[in-house]
Amino acid sequence: MRKFALFVGTMLFICFVFFGLARLASAHNFRSGDTVVIDRSETIDHSLFAAGKTIDISSEVNGDVFCAGQTITISGVIHGDVICAGQTVEISGSVEGDVRLVGQSVTVSAQVKGGATIGGQTFTLSSDGSINRDVSVGSATATFSGPVGRDIAAGGSDLILTSKVGRNVKAEVERISLRNGSQVEGNVEYTSKNKISKSSEALVAGKVTQIAPTENRQNKRGAIFGFNLAWFLYWVTAMVVTALTIVLLFPRLIHRSTDRLMRSPWASLLTGFVASIVMPVLLVLLAATVIGLPLAVILGLSWLVVFLLSGPVSAYFLGRKVLRGPTYRPLLIMLTGAALLAALYFIPIIGFLILLVAFWLGAGTILMELFDHTPKPHYSREPVSVTTNRVKTIRKK
Repeated sequence: MRKFALFVGTMLFICFVFFGLARLASAHNFRSGDTVVIDRSETIDHSLFAAGKTIDISSEVNGDVFCAGQTITISGVIHGDVICAGQTVEISGSVEGDVRLVGQSVTVSAQVKGGATIGGQTFTLSSDGSINRDVSVGSATATFSGPVGRDIAAGGSDLILTSKVGRNVKAEVERISLRNGSQVEGNVEYTSKNKISKSSEALVAGKVTQIAPTENRQNKRGAIFGFNLAWFLYWVTAMVVTALTIVLLFPRLIHRSTDRLMRSPWASLLTGFVASIVMPVLLVLLAATVIGLPLAVILGLSWLVVFLLSGPVSAYFLGRKVLRGPTYRPLLIMLTGAALLAALYFIPIIGFLILLVAFWLGAGTILMELFDHTPKPHYSREPVSVTTNRVKTIRKK
């Protein structure tokens, strides 16, 4: 009973966080456009939301920074967290909170007083940068040339260390390399088929342990479902691409669907929650009768479509809450919402719960829209007039 109460309480908290993020956005500073530039002469005294093709922030921000774009450069002083998603992300200056970054190429040259959660193809912590707390990274190549205050948890192909790590290094990679200048104050535990490449000048205060990988091994460090981090990154990328494609093909449909969500989000949330419980039970019961197996297959495929579309619907809803106003294009709304949602997925534990809320919101909205717009059958006791006229014409002949 305690576990159930804890789960319900946690889910309610996540719901308030999800909706609270959207509500707080309207009270804070938002910038958008093809190019967003905030120079040092300007000081932002609230959390900053930025969306555009190119984003350049060199000012002081007294709050958190949320951004989505193609090229993102932040060189100012951030008195809060930085949560951004883009193709190229470069963070310098200083960040007093945590950084959570998603991109094809991510570079941190900033003094980060908190921790870091990184997802991308390449990640580099330059010699000018530092991260005072833990780092969780999933990328093909991760290079640490700056110091890390506590632990490093990494997944990908290559992990390269040339700096100091305050505690332990734990990695599941193809290759790990400790080069000149690297100093690990704790243990190094890595899962790989290849032996560690360790320079004679590299120092490890604890033990170096190699674990042989197995085919069924799942890395739970970087993923919300227990999938490995690469699999999670694939699904996040696929969600963003699918969302953008849907809004390009059906902009009016997706906008109309989220109108309901804007009016009554809690009704959509409840509908999605109930459906997520009832639908699996119904599918099992139908399949068990054998006769209902074809219907179970049809309903199962339909439920899969609802599941895949729930993410884009929730992303568009979040984008509309952040980008308040009728002047924004659907593509920009979807890009903003999808990028923010993808960045939130990377928060450990909380990311999984946010995924559940997004699924329930999207699924509930889709089901309610289908119910309202499905034509209702009309049965009449009187004979159809067309048929009656036809009979009269035949009699006259």
